[in-house]
Amino acid sequence: MGRRRKSALMATAYHEAGHAVIGNQLHIPLGKRGVTVIAKEGSYGSAHFPLKLPGKLGYTDTDGMRLAIERHTLCFLAGLEAQRKYAPRSVRNYHAHSDYHSAVELVSDVIHDPDEQKHYFRFLGLRVRHMLELPHVWVQVVAVADALAKAGTLSAKEVRSIMRDAVQSATERFRSAH
Repeated sequence: MGRRRKSALMATAYHEAGHAVIGNQLHIPLGKRGVTVIAKEGSYGSAHFPLKLPGKLGYTDTDGMRLAIERHTLCFLAGLEAQRKYAPRSVRNYHAHSDYHSAVELVSDVIHDPDEQKHYFRFLGLRVRHMLELPHVWVQVVAVADALAKAGTLSAKEVRSIMRDAVQSATERFRSAH
């Protein structure tokens, strides 16, 4: 595998790992199809989360609905932020277009004003960046990305196991150092 192709693969692996780990942090389970990275030119991947929202969109504007939408939106935004944290120069203007479109579609069902949406997205972007800065979160992203780049596809069960092992390993290293 060429250097450029490996670099694109790793950036994509971090992108998808960001979705998976932040989804897990927010108690959004991965779907049965798990996480994949396709190692082709213009590498891309996918993380599958079942979208489960209380009530019907467009009809219910409750705190529960807004919270569920916020959690899913953070999950959508996490991929690009993880990729950006891993390798800022790997991000292109077309990356995460479908993630962002999906997030806007969700948010627009409860926030109708475009100016309010813009500020809400800025706030959520900041939240997800701060979540990814947490050491126990980032260590999971790194572990999932590395495993994903090697395997190409991980099941939801494999991702959960990798995240659990990464946190345990980091905890043991911390305890032995102190």
